[in-house]
Amino acid sequence: GVDASVFAPVDAAKRRAYRERLGVPADAFVVFSAGQLDSRKRVTDIVEAAGLSGIRPICVTLAGPESPDGRDVEALAAATNSLPVGASVVCLGELGHHALPEAYAMADAFVLASSAEGMPNALLEGMATGLPCLASDIPGSRDILSGGGGRLFPPGDVAALAREFVSLADDPAASAALAREGREVVLERYSLDRLAEQYSDHYRALLGVS
Repeated sequence: GVDASVFAPVDAAKRRAYRERLGVPADAFVVFSAGQLDSRKRVTDIVEAAGLSGIRPICVTLAGPESPDGRDVEALAAATNSLPVGASVVCLGELGHHALPEAYAMADAFVLASSAEGMPNALLEGMATGLPCLASDIPGSRDILSGGGGRLFPPGDVAALAREFVSLADDPAASAALAREGREVVLERYSLDRLAEQYSDHYRALLGVS
């Protein structure tokens, strides 16, 4: 579950302030992703899709620890160095409890490009923050987004992800509707308060307590 009071939408002024604090370009279309920067999370796909999208300026902002595999580090550096003018990457490192919600809140969209996941809490956090969310079409992400709040793309399909970036950037009204829908899904199904209610109901049923 996710604490929907901590991961929550913010107004434009706070979004600007968070971008300034985190060193993220104020005027860019900001795509955010959270998790270890390794091959399973396919963060290089996100960077390559940003460059391919044609959106300018665009900034991929990544939060999470560096991969222990040097090949992953080299691949991310190569993808970043190959970006055209107007596309950039900001790596925030591993963020603490208070900074992570700000990183979500300063973004325009959240993306989870993983090749494998369980029940991805990062996707729930993006939805709770009121971001339009994109995720690779894999179990876990597919289960969460079956109720709405985001769009799926084929794992590893950089061109498809780039098209989704363009779709979100070109249609702010549709993006906002998707974001509202995602927030509602979290409040109805995945918030800590809602999960606590479900556990309480379950135990009462097991104990035969009305």
